[in-house]
Amino acid sequence: MIFTAFINSFEMGEVAYKYGVKEFFVDKIFNFPFDVKLWFVYEKMVFNSDLDNLKDLLKKLESNGFYGIRCSDYSLIQIAKELNSSLKLVWDPKTGGNNLLYYDFFISQPEIARVSASKELSIVELNSLIQKYPYKIEILLFGRVRIFHSKRELLYPFIKNSLENSEKNITNKRFFLEEEKRDGEFFPIEQDENGTYIYYSKPYAINLEKLTDKEFYGVFDFQNFQNLDDVEQILKSYVNDEFFIDNLNLYSPKNINESEKIYNYERNTTPIGTVLESVRNGYIYFESPITIEQGDILRFKNLDYIISNFVDFGNGIYRIFWHKGVSSGITFEILKNEM
Repeated sequence: MIFTAFINSFEMGEVAYKYGVKEFFVDKIFNFPFDVKLWFVYEKMVFNSDLDNLKDLLKKLESNGFYGIRCSDYSLIQIAKELNSSLKLVWDPKTGGNNLLYYDFFISQPEIARVSASKELSIVELNSLIQKYPYKIEILLFGRVRIFHSKRELLYPFIKNSLENSEKNITNKRFFLEEEKRDGEFFPIEQDENGTYIYYSKPYAINLEKLTDKEFYGVFDFQNFQNLDDVEQILKSYVNDEFFIDNLNLYSPKNINESEKIYNYERNTTPIGTVLESVRNGYIYFESPITIEQGDILRFKNLDYIISNFVDFGNGIYRIFWHKGVSSGITFEILKNEM
């Protein structure tokens, strides 16, 4: 296993390196005096207004010796291809990836060095992924799980009148969302120049003893940590196989069987095709054993879509433009155009 970590300061990097972390995810350009791989974190939606700055950033990262970039928007992958960038990519859209076919597609992309595993997969599924793709899968060992991101500044309407100089005070302040039917469970909600984020109410942690194979990248997310002693305690527990946090109030994947998960609309239905990923820019990727043609119809539950323009990636994987919400893992049937 190779340890890697999100860090927010040079001092945190020193602590992580002492415990064997060989790769850092950073959101600013650092120069470290020791031998580590640096990945720049660019986990935001890409818009036309970002393109020039993004292209300049990729070139700047290359000139500063960065190994790669971490992204959550597929358009960044396309930009890296167009620029023939030497930077490798970690693909982590934060949500999605609950269908194992999803990993077949993204790992096949030569620009993508590895794919971040969904936090909703079971231990059984994680072990299967590691065995199939050694050192191509990244697994969060400890940190926060983002469950929502919007480019909009959603906090302002709720708290603008309760803060002095609210434009300055929202960033770096802690706010929590409590749902009506989840009394006592608080979801951290944050806002910055890239939008609004909501995180799961509990920290995420995996006991390494539950993973039978260790050929993967283990990630620590220390972005919101301020106390270096806490960082050191967590690192020490994992490096020394002393999982001290096992009894704390954490969210952790369960050891369920693959047969207990239901991807189809109805149990025992035969899938004609499966959606691999629904991407924010309007495209969906899916796999089908049937060759599609223009004019064919994708039929989801109570939802039909006539196929017009599409891209055939080979091996039964297609991309089409989509304007309706369809989640990964959903199955469908194809009605062939007989005309």
